[in-house]
Amino acid sequence: MSKETRHNLWWVIPAILVLFIMACGGSSSSSAPQGSHVNVTYEVSGTAKGASVTYINETGNTQQEDVQLPWKETFRVERGEFVYVSAQSRDDGGRSISCTISGDGEVLEEATSNGRFVIAQCSGNAE
Repeated sequence: MSKETRHNLWWVIPAILVLFIMACGGSSSSSAPQGSHVNVTYEVSGTAKGASVTYINETGNTQQEDVQLPWKETFRVERGEFVYVSAQSRDDGGRSISCTISGDGEVLEEATSNGRFVIAQCSGNAE
């Protein structure tokens, strides 16, 4: 091999080394994949005495309950699943109602409504 050919191929060994490291999974921990499940928490609060709550539960089905406030429900779902909670105040006293969806402790969505028989709804993907 001529001296000129060797000079033009200086990049081959580092390139092969980089490809080998990538193939063996040599990535930093900051880019490691996240877990496949998320702990989702729905919360409903406000000055209303109670609420009719509709939400998607841990099996992906819609569930409805009449609850006293504050109300909280926590369960585990697969990352990326659609999550939803809606709360309608059950009294006409011009009160407020709020909902929050959290994933692993981080707030994903929150909403507040004020007035008579108002509805607050939150939705998103479990992250």
